[in-house]
Amino acid sequence: MRIAGGCLENNHDVTTMRTTLIALSAVALLGLGACSEETEQNAAETLDRAAADTADNAEVVENAVREKTIEAADKISAELKQDERTDPDQGDGALDGTD
Repeated sequence: MRIAGGCLENNHDVTTMRTTLIALSAVALLGLGACSEETEQNAAETLDRAAADTADNAEVVENAVREKTIEAADKISAELKQDERTDPDQGDGALDGTD
């Protein structure tokens, strides 16, 4: 059998080439498999760290929102108390939109 201009003269050469290619492919796949496992581990660690960072950031945001909500509620409460003291017409107390 002649392949590629006479590089491979017989079936033995073809078989040797195939065996060599299979062996090299196996080594390459094993290397990629190890790399892939390492990459997968790195990705899992990165995701774990990102999840922890997100949880920490969410807690900071939650605390800030809570503090600002309390401040806003305190301000509104103070304004309502002031209004009750200074407004002579407090309405009828019914929550029907007529006050």
